[in-house]
Amino acid sequence: MPGQGRLFAAEGEVVMRRGWKTGYAVLLSVLLGLGGVGCTTQSSVSSPTTPVVVTSSTSSATVSPSSATATATNDDEAAIAAAKTYYSAFSAAFGSLDTTDLRSSFQSCKVCADDADLIDQAKASGRTFTNTNFVISGLSVLSRPDATHVMVRGTLQSPPLVVKDAQGRVVHQSSGAVGTKDFILVKTSGQWRVQGIA
Repeated sequence: MPGQGRLFAAEGEVVMRRGWKTGYAVLLSVLLGLGGVGCTTQSSVSSPTTPVVVTSSTSSATVSPSSATATATNDDEAAIAAAKTYYSAFSAAFGSLDTTDLRSSFQSCKVCADDADLIDQAKASGRTFTNTNFVISGLSVLSRPDATHVMVRGTLQSPPLVVKDAQGRVVHQSSGAVGTKDFILVKTSGQWRVQGIA
């Protein structure tokens, strides 16, 4: 897509290769009955010029020797913690219908913003959710394209979410699922935030 840098082009290549067709915003639009949403990996910010090096999905990711410093290790841990924070806020937003903390956990992430908007729309229409505990685990660093970007992969367990309308009637139930999620995290003002999800 025009205007996207190589980092996001590489992420899109991973998405296509692994057969992912939808992101959370599309899933949520189905759950909420609020219509379709577009591309889930776009970002409105300029991406770094260094391309992402993506490892095989069956191998564990390691930090290259040139970046295996104490600072890089600490940054990796902080980036992983930021991905966990995002899903903690994601789960909480479903339960409370308050997206304040969710919105502060990402930056320039289109799919994240779309999901937050859909939760806000659900609140406005009187819809509620139960079984909202999304769990991310097994997070590891895939690559560090530059000092302010990290790509992380983990396993997401989605709950059997129940959606009710304003009258308390169940309008959707999912069976839950387990799958792999990749994250691009960006460091700004000394803090890591989610910038893209696939």
